[in-house]
Parts: sequence; structure tokens; C-alpha cells
Amino acid sequence: MSNPLYEKYNKISEYCKKLEENNYDTYKLFSPIEVKDIENWEKEHDMNLPEGYKNWLLLSNGFDMNIPTILPIEQIRNCPVPEYKDFFVIGYFIGDGSMIVTDKNGNFYELDHVFGLEETTFEDFLENTVMNSLEDGMLEIGAIEKKTQSRYNVDTEEKKRMLERLAEIRKNREKK
Repeated sequence: MSNPLYEKYNKISEYCKKLEENNYDTYKLFSPIEVKDIENWEKEHDMNLPEGYKNWLLLSNGFDMNIPTILPIEQIRNCPVPEYKDFFVIGYFIGDGSMIVTDKNGNFYELDHVFGLEETTFEDFLENTVMNSLEDGMLEIGAIEKKTQSRYNVDTEEKKRMLERLAEIRKNREKK
């Protein structure tokens, strides 16, 4: 069976090698784990992990580029934020304590201090956070000419919607 993240993994691996060759930063891709390791972990913790995350683990049991970070399966732990105590941390992004988390049903979320809990997919996280960070480095060393489209590289209308949503969230928090 082919892994739907195989091409993305290869691109991430290629970018990491190129950035390290240029002394930009260090990155760590880990040895993959087996399906039985994932199944055993899910059974032991009575939960389902997100499909995208499971596909990633079969290619690399985690990913460390400082920020963002995808945790290896053995480092998954309960979310330290009290109102999200039933969630599990499977990684970090941005560098301000923002986390990628999952619930027991295998839903994937980004959790940060601005937007709170936002449901997304692991695949979107790879594209919009991991690849975005790697492409920043690749631009800096001159290895690519422009970044691919991502949520951080959006058109004016999308930026307007994001700012409106942020204003709404802040307004709702002020009411509390």
C-alpha cells in the first residue's frame, strides 16, 4: 500500500538536507515505525490517532526542526491546558507554546492563544506550517525563488476574513 504522504515526506527530506548543507539549521527525521506499533499505542490509550499523523509515523516517527515539531508516538502526552485536558499533544508550531493536538476520535487541531482550538488536518499542517517554515529557509539561502501558496501566503480577501475572525474572537473573549 502506498503512503499518501510519501511525496511530501520526500520534499521535506530534500529541503532539510539542502538547508543543513548550507548551515541554515539542523533538522531531524526519525526512523519510521510499523503499523503494529501504532495499533498497540491506540489500543493501550483507548483512542484513535489522526490518519495523516499515522501515515507520517510510517515514514518518520516524528520530525524536529525546533519549531514546528511533530512528536514521536512515544512522546505524545495529555494537553497541559486545563480546558483541553482530554486532548493529546502530538506536536508544536510557531514557538509560543502553540500545539497540535488530537482528541480520542482522531480529529486533528491546532491550539494557540489567539484562535484557540481550530480543527484542521495533519496534511494541512504539513503544507501550511512545516513546508512554509522550510520554504522560508530555502528562500533565504537562494535555493528557491518563491514560496508555494499557503495559508500564510494568502490573497487579500482571505486576509480580510482572517482579521475579521480574529476581531470576533477577541470581542467574545472580552465579554467573558
